Amino acid sequence: TYTKEDATHQILHLINLRNNDNLWVDEHGNKKDPEILHNLKVKFYTDKKISAAYLASPDYNGCESTPLPFETGKDPSGTYLQFTVGTLEYWGMVYLVS
Repeated sequence: TYTKEDATHQILHLINLRNNDNLWVDEHGNKKDPEILHNLKVKFYTDKKISAAYLASPDYNGCESTPLPFETGKDPSGTYLQFTVGTLEYWGMVYLVS
């Protein structure tokens, strides 16, 4: 996972490396396809109040952003946002609006 943020958005890049190493650039097309992940549960800690979450991926839905249902909570590590990504083949981007 790789994250970025500005004043009103936080972006999480989800990269599926299941059954592969972290040298994910495959210039010669030799790597196996990753194992597709289903119902991937994500817990992301943030101090920002999130009003909406969206998921976009070139792997499905033509890279069109779709609303991502989420719930919030708090535990000893802090305040978090929790959601489930239905399918992660190669790459997905979650963006959170505060």
